[in-house]
Amino acid sequence: MCLKCLCELISEVMASHYTYDCEQRLYNEEEERLTLAFENLDHIPPSITNHFSSTIKILDLSHNNFSNLSFLQHFPMLTSLILDHNLVNSSTTFPTMQQLKILWLNHNRISQLFPFIQRLRAAFPSLIFLSLMANEAVPVNVDGSTFYQHLQYRLFVVSWFLALEHLDDQPVTEDERMEAHRLYKRPLLERLINKEPVRKNC
Repeated sequence: MCLKCLCELISEVMASHYTYDCEQRLYNEEEERLTLAFENLDHIPPSITNHFSSTIKILDLSHNNFSNLSFLQHFPMLTSLILDHNLVNSSTTFPTMQQLKILWLNHNRISQLFPFIQRLRAAFPSLIFLSLMANEAVPVNVDGSTFYQHLQYRLFVVSWFLALEHLDDQPVTEDERMEAHRLYKRPLLERLINKEPVRKNC
């Protein structure tokens, strides 16, 4: 199916109230990027999934109403996912996506970090860039009274993602990585992840 036909299909399925150049703003073939932002969506129409799931690497779903993300299992090639300004909350679950490297979850409804972060790591073990800004569970580092809370938040998240290079608006430093491991190391969990045998006490 040609690009023009795909864009026409998207327009029909979405019944969009916006006027835009579809080829430039919805589907970028060169970047393998699909943008469905500002469409008031809470699910992905099957017609779009069928045509894009096996090729799209970047999916922008920002400014929608997503809370159920089970549909992501149909996008196994994704390396970047943008979910800013949605309804993702602390109970939201994600399908396992080994290829995903970049995840934006800014301005959602995440009120508790645990066990949300645990599920996030299980679903996206290869993350190198994660942004959770403007969620209730994320302390805002604006003055001395919140600096310690913000630092603890960063160390806690970093402890779950060993390959993480960037968290929110700052890169992850080697000092943060070492301190996160010291404060939050989980030997049993790490052995299970690395498939090391766990010895029982005699």
